Amino acid sequence: MPSTPASQHLYTEFALALGANGFKGDILASIGQHLMYATDNSLYQQDPKLVVQPLNAKDVVLLQQMLAEKDWSSITLTPYGGGTGTNGQALNDGVVVDCKRHMNHIEHIDPDKHQVRVEPGVTLGQLNAALQPLGMFFAPEVSPADRATIGGMVATDASGKGSRVYGKTSAHLLDAELVLPGGEVLHCTEAAAPGAQGKAAELRQLLEEIAAEYREEINACFPALTREATGYNLRRIAEQPQRALHYLVAGSEGTLGVFTSLTLKLTPLPQHRAMIVVGYRDFSQALAAVQSLAHLPILAIETLDENLFALARGELDGAR
Repeated sequence: MPSTPASQHLYTEFALALGANGFKGDILASIGQHLMYATDNSLYQQDPKLVVQPLNAKDVVLLQQMLAEKDWSSITLTPYGGGTGTNGQALNDGVVVDCKRHMNHIEHIDPDKHQVRVEPGVTLGQLNAALQPLGMFFAPEVSPADRATIGGMVATDASGKGSRVYGKTSAHLLDAELVLPGGEVLHCTEAAAPGAQGKAAELRQLLEEIAAEYREEINACFPALTREATGYNLRRIAEQPQRALHYLVAGSEGTLGVFTSLTLKLTPLPQHRAMIVVGYRDFSQALAAVQSLAHLPILAIETLDENLFALARGELDGAR
């Protein structure tokens, strides 16, 4: 639905104030520019009233500081990466923060420690292309690698093909820098250290209390699934309180803050790759066989039925 004149006026005034206060990135005001961020890979659509493209972490801090002021407290914010989400997580009818336009630099690669630090707008394909000559890669693999950003992968705790062996993105997250509402910058590793101050220390203490007080209830209510993908990962927080903040922000989908830097664990490239094709009498038999294959150290299991082969053959025939 179109924005009401009153609500749109608020966002127009906010955009002017943002620029006047030193925002260095881009502020997109036209309807056409907004429509580019109204959809993602889901079936949903929400038309944002404002789109901003921060130039750096200082812009994000300024944005969060201003939104904490009384005049702008009703304005909502959502980070937007590559728009590859399938559940509409990056859509918002308020302010959309495009972290891919400018904040897309690989900041530092440490081959000896198998670590890399990146800005949130770096895509998975961009990162792995830079790492390949060093014999390493970022193991979580999603199909839209050329568009999916690292910030988005952390925000959704993405997994994709290979997660049976390598796990989800959270297993490879060493540190996250994010700007909280109000403008405070939180580092997961620093917040988990003794002597941490501010909201970071409060958050760590809260997580420790949750883990201690509700451990049994969490274990009873949150089953140990191979793919945990809904809500804050309380099970992991209770199991590994020393990494509670890592598991909290991974999968938080922008609800806690905006990422400005991410430190990741790297994995050596596999020395060999192999593919085995197994034929079955029918699709039901193939599905049943997955259970017997699942305990093997197989990177990924793909099931293709006759309909897919028929479609492929039809496309090839048409091309001739």
